[in-house]
Amino acid sequence: MRYHASRWSTLIGLLLSLGLGAPVLAAPSAEITRLTLDHSVRETVDGASRAGMRVHVDFVVRDNKDQKCAAVVFLKKGDHFVKATEAKYQNNEKNYVVFRTLRCERRESQFADITLFCPYEPVDLPEGKHDVSALVEVRSEDDGQWPILTTRASDILFTRSAPAAVESHIERVTFDHNVDEQVDGVSVKGLRLHAKLRIENGKGRDCALVLFIKKSGEYVKSTVPKYQNNLKNYAVVQTMVPRQDVSEFDDLTLFCPYDPIDLPVGKHDLEFVLEVRARQQDEYKAIATYTSGITLTRGDPVTLPPSSPPAVGPLRVPTPGPEPGARHDHGPNEPCFACQVYRKIVNAVVWVEAGSNRGTGSIIRADGSVLTNYHVIKSAPDEVKVRLRTQVQVTYDCEVVKTSTDLDLALLKIRNPPSDLTVLALGNSDRIDVGDRVYLIGHPYGLSWTLTSGVISAIRDDSDLSPEFRNLIQTDGAVHPGNSGGPLLNPKGEMVGVNTLVRAVDGVPKENLAFARPSNIVRQWLGW
Repeated sequence: MRYHASRWSTLIGLLLSLGLGAPVLAAPSAEITRLTLDHSVRETVDGASRAGMRVHVDFVVRDNKDQKCAAVVFLKKGDHFVKATEAKYQNNEKNYVVFRTLRCERRESQFADITLFCPYEPVDLPEGKHDVSALVEVRSEDDGQWPILTTRASDILFTRSAPAAVESHIERVTFDHNVDEQVDGVSVKGLRLHAKLRIENGKGRDCALVLFIKKSGEYVKSTVPKYQNNLKNYAVVQTMVPRQDVSEFDDLTLFCPYDPIDLPVGKHDLEFVLEVRARQQDEYKAIATYTSGITLTRGDPVTLPPSSPPAVGPLRVPTPGPEPGARHDHGPNEPCFACQVYRKIVNAVVWVEAGSNRGTGSIIRADGSVLTNYHVIKSAPDEVKVRLRTQVQVTYDCEVVKTSTDLDLALLKIRNPPSDLTVLALGNSDRIDVGDRVYLIGHPYGLSWTLTSGVISAIRDDSDLSPEFRNLIQTDGAVHPGNSGGPLLNPKGEMVGVNTLVRAVDGVPKENLAFARPSNIVRQWLGW
């Protein structure tokens, strides 16, 4: 409890000796004065629009000054609490719960129009109509416990409808043969695929365009890990998040390098299998398929005749179990997007140290050019060193080539760099949008080469913001000390931002409120 027995006995003894009697301290109490519900409203949660119920509550808390209180919403059906299907909306018994914590500033604290958004999708009820009670509680914090001060219920009719199935239609696919693209700083020859497609009922859902190759009904393998799924089949992936109920994608591109295709020298009749997939719980399922016959001649040079017309139809693929010793289990032919991004570029991310400061950097040219934050190196610019993931025990001295205090950027040059550096490509930050999936790699709290993920929360070019928060990408991806200067990556593994700061409130860094300098501003500063 808030007051310990020993303190009570000392205080009571003192007061009794003075003839004043024992103190009487009122226990915290609360009263809910208004409760209203808005049904079938939409709010953006974690970058995605969700339907739900908005609870409005007015209440007063007494005798709880300088302590925390909370408004809590449960759902009950009969005498039982309704469960939740998502961990974010579960208590320790997996009951559906939404809560909001507040602080009582006065002996009698009034709280007006406190709102709690309760999304429908995580409510664990079957299809049909259900008589449910929305149970609102006001609680206070007491020595790590949260006792209930008061409750109020409102009956609602909850209708669980079957969610509309996500559908896709591939309208057009074209190929550019024998083209060159920069991959990890090296010019690579391959095939570039262009797809025009439509996705319906997929707003806010993680979707992907995935290419496989088959020969005689069997999937062709890949010799390079970053072009493999968990079964080591050749796979190229492009992710997207539809932002409308009906989203049109006019020119999604996939670059498919020839070299990783595991085929012997000779002529091969192949089938390209292009899938549109949508995430359903923990796996991505095919919702549309395009197949095209193609002939590949493995030799020097590689030649590819024009592909045949598309044949769009349902995907029929073998479903073998994971190979023995497989490290990940994403399901048969299930692409692991985060894994692919990590494997593709992790060796381009370096550990940066300057005196006692530690941070992250990215190799952006094969000559050893490294991009990081200025605040990482400013305390000891003559003592900057980097460590490579491939040679973690070795430190390389660096020259500081260029800095900007306003942009919090620094360009370093590794002295005598190895000849086999992995290079991280700068993406186009003008092509990202709120809700896009992003990945971050860095060294938070010294935990080297850590991968985290999130979404773009906002594009901050607001002139009314303080200068340090202008022209920044806001993300909910985890950024901690040690991540500074690391890359913000799109699903292609391109750097679309440089992680630079975390917003602090009252001196306390806030979780899920981080910022990155857009890559196009970086490119302009570099003069590229």
